[in-house]
Formats: sequence, structure tokens, C-alpha cells
Amino acid sequence: MEQTLKCIPYHGAPRKGALKALYRTAFPRAERAPLLHLIRLAKKGECAFSGWYEGETFVGLTVAIQRADFTYLFFLAVSGEVRSKGYGGRILEEVKEQYKAKPVVLDMEERSAQASNAEQRERRYRFYEKHGFVPAGYTYTYNGVTYEVLVWGGEVTKERYYAFLKERIPRFYN
Repeated sequence: MEQTLKCIPYHGAPRKGALKALYRTAFPRAERAPLLHLIRLAKKGECAFSGWYEGETFVGLTVAIQRADFTYLFFLAVSGEVRSKGYGGRILEEVKEQYKAKPVVLDMEERSAQASNAEQRERRYRFYEKHGFVPAGYTYTYNGVTYEVLVWGGEVTKERYYAFLKERIPRFYN
């Protein structure tokens, strides 16, 4: 029988070392915000940096930023020790439930047949699609990487999203 997943904010989370290690290994250096800066912003309440646990087992992490009109899912990763066991989908469904009052937006590397990881990008897209996310109809490019924007639970216009990026990128990366 499946146990309930628990979402525990970083500052109260057990196994912080595992949480930090997953953050550092799951995302390319160029795409992740500096960890200590992220931790400080979470402590100030500017983002929700959380570990996910089933019982005592650390299964993943999320970083979400709540806005007045949408929630941005900045990062989602599942521990390699439990990957391919349904935890990513369970975490994503919990995130949708937690923030269901407004749309949830995320971005992923744009799908491209020419990309060296084209198959991985397509699998990632199918995963999000399976959980109800749809293309928002626009992309953005940061540090030479083009990201496809996906949304669940409503619409987030390109203008609203770009205004958010203009504020977020300097806040989280500097």
C-alpha cells in the first residue's frame, strides 16, 4: 500500500544532505540558481524549497514560487534511488493539489530532434502532458537554452510570464 507523501520545507527537512545533493546533480549548473542563495530566499518566504518523503525515505524535491496569479514550479527532481517508481507523478499531482487555486506553470528544455538529449526531452514532455500540462504557446531563451513553457489549470499569458522572468532571473541567479 502506498504511503502518503509528505512535503517538508527545506529548513525543517530531514536529510538535508540528500536534498542538496539531488539539487546539485539533477540540474545542469548553468540552469540552477546558487544553492545557498536559494536556501536564503526560501527562509525569507520568497520560494517554497521542499523535500518530499514517503515515510522516512527521501524521494525528491521541488522549488515553487507563488505569484498572485499563478504558481511557478521552478524545479522538480526525484532521487535516483527511487526513480521510475511513480514518485515524480505523485509529487506533481500533490503540487497541483497544493496550488490548485491558480494555474501552475513550468518550463523545460524545448523539444528538438537536433538536441543531444532529444529522447529525454520528449519523455519529459510526455510526463508533463500525462499530468495535464499543455503548451502555453510560447518559449523563452536564457543563457543560450530555449525553454518551452507548459501550464496546468488555466492560462498564463506570455506578457505575464515574461514580466515574472524579468523579476525572477535577477532575484534567483544573482
